[in-house]
Amino acid sequence: MMRTPLLTVAALLCVAFGYAPALHAQPTWSGSVASIIYSKCGSCHVDGGIAPFSLTSYESAAAMSSSIQFSIGRGTMPPWPPRDAENRLAHSRALSAQELATIEAWILADKPRGDVSAEPPPPRSLRSTQLPEPPQYSTRIPTYTSTATTRDVYQYFVVPTSFPTDRYVRAFEVMPGNPEIVHHALIFVDTTGEARARDAQSPEPGFPGFGGDAGDLISVWAPGSPPVVLPSNFGLRLPAGADLVIQIHYPAGTAGRVDSTRLNLLFADAGPVREVYISPMLNHVAPSLITRPFVLPANEVTTMRNSFTVPFGTYSILSVAPHMHLIGKSIRAVAVTPQGDSTTLIDIPEWNFHWQGSYLYKRPVVMRSGTTLHGTAVYDNTGHNPHNPSSPPITVRLGEATTDEMFLIYFMYTTYRLGDETLDLEALTSPTSVQEHQEISQFVATPNPTSTSFTFDGKGAPAYLCDVLGRIVRSMPAADGPQTVDVTGLPSGMYLLLSGNRRCSVSVSQ
Repeated sequence: MMRTPLLTVAALLCVAFGYAPALHAQPTWSGSVASIIYSKCGSCHVDGGIAPFSLTSYESAAAMSSSIQFSIGRGTMPPWPPRDAENRLAHSRALSAQELATIEAWILADKPRGDVSAEPPPPRSLRSTQLPEPPQYSTRIPTYTSTATTRDVYQYFVVPTSFPTDRYVRAFEVMPGNPEIVHHALIFVDTTGEARARDAQSPEPGFPGFGGDAGDLISVWAPGSPPVVLPSNFGLRLPAGADLVIQIHYPAGTAGRVDSTRLNLLFADAGPVREVYISPMLNHVAPSLITRPFVLPANEVTTMRNSFTVPFGTYSILSVAPHMHLIGKSIRAVAVTPQGDSTTLIDIPEWNFHWQGSYLYKRPVVMRSGTTLHGTAVYDNTGHNPHNPSSPPITVRLGEATTDEMFLIYFMYTTYRLGDETLDLEALTSPTSVQEHQEISQFVATPNPTSTSFTFDGKGAPAYLCDVLGRIVRSMPAADGPQTVDVTGLPSGMYLLLSGNRRCSVSVSQ
């Protein structure tokens, strides 16, 4: 069994057995571990999620315990980029010291299951809606085959709504048709018809382009994010006859793979609606940008700053969404009142382009007239940055291509009303229903052991071959019928073949 470094284990066990809130009994799967895994990992490691394997049962978690131990020991999983010292952000995936200690102690004790009848229900499959009620409007983009070979593709898809009157959208849910290739999605509203005209001129479904040129942004989705759900009398305006425009980012290397992403909506209740807005109050153009011009010289670490002062009125901030590209190193925003009081709005000390998202506040953050928002972004355009797309580094400027850079911090907000501070936004999107228990089934790889290759039945699902640390060493796209996997070059040892809820041990002997 893989062990985390000695000092890490010692520190965790000190937490577990005496020096911080103590664990008074040996942790079991049913007693404590399942609830941690389901709540912190269930948005990705679930049927239909972006993760390469599910963690929706005791059997699946026990089989992947070495990978879990290795990943949480390194701090790479669960992915949760923000540092949230003030505990303002909803749906945090960060593991507390107590939760880390609980999982570690459970693994070291050989993964006791406990009382099976007391096990919590597993997370619901992402192949069904996560909204608190059935969607009132649901649409799919046309079936699209990615063309992203060596460069990322940003493809727009136009969905005419034809609503005769204005509607106010209080919930957005993006369900990727192919979770393995949908990096993120932006939802726009277009009232000009320009996006529809551009779509008509393109021979393929949708048309390529970048953000900001297809209408007004009304929602953002990234893997692992729950649906955006607002109170029943809140909503973003969808004008009568407007088109919804869905921009999807398909990463390089996904060419030939097929997607048909779905968008689900709920509308605000009839009656007076509190209109909600989205705006990049902190951005990379004047007058917001303080550090000018936006140029990131090669072989330098550069700090950029921007600001925005609330000119009048009082507002309730509902969520925040920072955005940078590949050489981004960190991004932070604080609000400072005229009296000098400071509130951290978002702080991401280690930016990761692949884990960006929109962060809902547990309760609205009130912003009054005269308050100034300050943004700080650091960019590492050196050869020491493993994410730098250029080797050697080159000067990078403002632009919307992935190899360009940006400095945006979006805020979702509405005008303030007395009592907004008490609104529980997190409860609106807490999971309330679950899927039925899914048993783990075995399947066969032949020949096994093998030194060259093996064959298995794909049965229409993607498959992954993982080493004993849970690292993916081979990835196979979904296919019906037999698939052959080349293992030449892999070190001798045991590997785990995963496909949906099926798994199989494979012995490689070179």
